[in-house]
Amino acid sequence: MAGFDPALAPGTLFAGRYQIIEEAGRGGMGIVYKALDTTINERIALKILAPEIADDATGMERFRRELKSARQVTHANVVRVHDLGQAEGIAYLTMEFAPGQTLRSVLGMAGRLNPQTAVEYARQICDGLAAAHRAGIIHRDLKPQNLMVDDRHRLRIMDFGIARPLAGSGPTREGAMIGTPAYMAPEQVEGRDVDGRTDLYALGVILFEMTTGRLPFEAESNRAMARRRLESAAPSPASINPAIPASLDALILRCLVKEPSARPASAEALGVALAEIAAEIDPAAPAHPSVLRPTPSAALRSRRAPSAAVAAGLIILAALGAYLFIFRGSGPPPPAGWTTRLAVLPLVDGSPGRDQAVLCDGMTHGLRGKLAAAGGLKIISEYSSNQFPGSPTGLAEIGRTLGARHILTGSLNIHDGMLTAEFALGDAQTGAEIWKRPYGGKVGDYFAIQALIADDVGERLAAFRTVKVAPTPSAADPASLEAYTDYLMGRRFEARYRDGDAAADFEDAAKLYRGALAHDARYTPALRGLGDLHEARFVKAGDPTDQALMLENYRNAFETNPALPDSMIAMGWSYFYQQNQEEAARYFKRARDAAPEQAPVLLSVGAYLRSIGLYEKAVVYLERAGEKSRETDPLSTNPAFQLAGCRGFLGQAAEAERILRGLGPAGPSQIRVRILLARQLLAQRKTAEARAELEAIGNPSALASTLRRAYDLNRLWLEAASGNGAEALRLIRASDRPFGYEIVNAYCLLGRKEEALASIRDGIDRGFLVVKDYLYRYPYLIGNKILDVLRADPRFRKILAKQKDLDTRLNAICAGL
Repeated sequence: MAGFDPALAPGTLFAGRYQIIEEAGRGGMGIVYKALDTTINERIALKILAPEIADDATGMERFRRELKSARQVTHANVVRVHDLGQAEGIAYLTMEFAPGQTLRSVLGMAGRLNPQTAVEYARQICDGLAAAHRAGIIHRDLKPQNLMVDDRHRLRIMDFGIARPLAGSGPTREGAMIGTPAYMAPEQVEGRDVDGRTDLYALGVILFEMTTGRLPFEAESNRAMARRRLESAAPSPASINPAIPASLDALILRCLVKEPSARPASAEALGVALAEIAAEIDPAAPAHPSVLRPTPSAALRSRRAPSAAVAAGLIILAALGAYLFIFRGSGPPPPAGWTTRLAVLPLVDGSPGRDQAVLCDGMTHGLRGKLAAAGGLKIISEYSSNQFPGSPTGLAEIGRTLGARHILTGSLNIHDGMLTAEFALGDAQTGAEIWKRPYGGKVGDYFAIQALIADDVGERLAAFRTVKVAPTPSAADPASLEAYTDYLMGRRFEARYRDGDAAADFEDAAKLYRGALAHDARYTPALRGLGDLHEARFVKAGDPTDQALMLENYRNAFETNPALPDSMIAMGWSYFYQQNQEEAARYFKRARDAAPEQAPVLLSVGAYLRSIGLYEKAVVYLERAGEKSRETDPLSTNPAFQLAGCRGFLGQAAEAERILRGLGPAGPSQIRVRILLARQLLAQRKTAEARAELEAIGNPSALASTLRRAYDLNRLWLEAASGNGAEALRLIRASDRPFGYEIVNAYCLLGRKEEALASIRDGIDRGFLVVKDYLYRYPYLIGNKILDVLRADPRFRKILAKQKDLDTRLNAICAGL
């Protein structure tokens, strides 16, 4: 078969029976086509096998034996395999045709799924696996790429009976590694015997990815990734996404344990556990996974009645009336000022293929921006509102949690070049639906429809608007929908890169941002996004190329929209990284003056002042940012987190601890909060409590690099504070940040003054180059009581005097802030 090109053109009749409709995909096994079986007049999937597989006579014989068993599996959640054949010198496989898209495509668009949907999909996978396992068939290569989701949300498993034959010659080659490294169970990595629990491990990885948007184990190579699961425990999914229920978090981790005997005993057992969790998430859910009804086509919709998809999307407005009236009578009083606040919840994707998540997110994002830009209403932030995607929670609870009396929900349907949308406005105080309206037009009318919806909502809430809320400057709509889609997807991959450091996520984000700019070279958010992306990598790795690209894109963003506070902030950070604090302070002041009541602006100014060591000034802004954030971003912990850090730098560790404890259940579940809390406890010499916080994090090797470094630095400080000098020194030698605050504190606790002084000087000289922050500023040096052992040393007094002079100059530069 040397030189053979297996590509088949549409219309080709292959093997005298299968008429090619179109190519459906390519992979390691060969090419998959959608085809018509002319003998029975049905669509099928035709897989043309790659020559290296077809030429392996022993492997093909094993293939036939496996498929003979696999095709006996008949189940609604399994794509049935028909036959293995050969024609025209080409080996091929025929399978049942499964319409829809792969779960990999769904996750690529959505990022992650809400826990309710993830559990629904996992229950269907369990049903399919159970049927196959009863027939003695193990999948061995379960992954999102071979899970199909149709327009009714039915999930089907593909490629049963295929993974094992690819291992090589021999009936069952001993020690063969079969599968995809990211989803392989430890026993597969080690070449041990596998059984049904091997598939349950893969399902655990898939559940982890569906609920968090990332893999439990990530590494630079597939083999390194496969090995990591042998050496490390998976991190808690809830530590990445706090919306995951504790029961689901525990079940996912149980699927991911190394020993098969500790996993659920069978697919049936796992399905039962998932059903219990589904009932916990939504007590009204059916006892068995349900398949959603197909959405009517756009041509059948009436402008007078909502579609089935919209009815599902707006169920929180209709199904919980009794609860709302009970809550009104017995619940806490509504938050002060809530009548002027509006929450726009994430739109439901009502498209037939459920494949328009990006444009749903974009419509939601754009509506928030346009409603805020109009003034008169306070719009709840994206972060807080997005905690309720398609939520079954009652409006009263959402309203009180978000501090908003009015809740806007809706659905978007894009099909055959047409866009239809329906929106409803609910009153969290009365539980009543006070407004509902359909919209429609061509997909190209996306931004015009978005503007019309914003105008209608603003008009409907005219009585609740207040002149005290000024209009918010915002970026103009992009020149095309393609630019908007690329920008939105770029944001998703940028967020993934910031969380996980994966180079592939960086490249995907950069490609998408550049794609947006190819459609609209002056689209300000895409320019700012590309600048932010390069800033993130510059801070992580310090590459001057990233700095140059960051500065270029920030400058371009400012020039396209100089009145936008966000653009001014970008320029402020540009000059900060160039260590030109006069210009940096000027731009941050301009942003403050342009939007003095906006929490994100106040937070950015506070973060800048913290970065240059003006902690007392920073505290003022961070406290104001926290006050404003409680009005429009009540679920965000970022202002409190930054404020606690500043209090710690000022030597106010007890106050920092109080702030962090005040975050409640949402705070300590976040790893970065636990690490900062451990730091404040160590500053107060509460070593036992600090140790408990660090141990509660779990497996540190599973942390992203930035968090792992912070964890390790706290750990060495803890060992020094606990009297374990030898271990503390070992950890110090292993650190790549010899000038870290924690290392200096450890040296002081161990009585090693020379090393402490050397580290302080090192931090002052090159700390900015490495960590992009100014270290050992005067307020920190005088506020840290652990440094008292150095105060009599003339070398320390000289450092202190120099840093005090710098503090005076910086305060003069920032006098207007």
